[in-house]
Amino acid sequence: MNVAEYIFKTLEDYGVEDVFYLPGGGCLFLVDALSKSKINPVCMAHEHAAAIATEAYAQYKNDIGVLLITTGPGVTNSLTGVTAAFLDSIPIIVLSGQVPTNHRAFNYGVRQYGIQEVPTEQLVKSIVKKYFYIGDIKKITMISEAINLATSGRPGPCWVDIPLNVQKMEVEYK
Repeated sequence: MNVAEYIFKTLEDYGVEDVFYLPGGGCLFLVDALSKSKINPVCMAHEHAAAIATEAYAQYKNDIGVLLITTGPGVTNSLTGVTAAFLDSIPIIVLSGQVPTNHRAFNYGVRQYGIQEVPTEQLVKSIVKKYFYIGDIKKITMISEAINLATSGRPGPCWVDIPLNVQKMEVEYK
């Protein structure tokens, strides 16, 4: 199984039933894994709407909500919904695709290198309980940590950023 499939298997095991998403190039392996999972994909017309729907769903269900978006505008368009979840202590997990690890601007000392790359961590760190970057398969268990953190103590959103090349890496499910 690949990392994307591992993530959705973990969410299935937690009991997640629905994921709100908008497909994009930076999250294509995550979208594929979602379609193969037992989780109901709820495709939205805009990331802003998807984020608000995720927050409302989590409030209604009194459980965790999950949002899947792509990098760049996918990230920036979802910030209002994630902020609302943070302010209202609503547990959500944001899964965002990210440019491949070898296309990160950080590697080259420039503002932007990868296609539609934005500095996700800097943009979201003040509106989430924690930002997680799964930059290699050794960090795959961060998805479980994000779920636990989002739902414990004072609930709130956790952000999990997964580069495109890592999404398709093979990993063993434990």
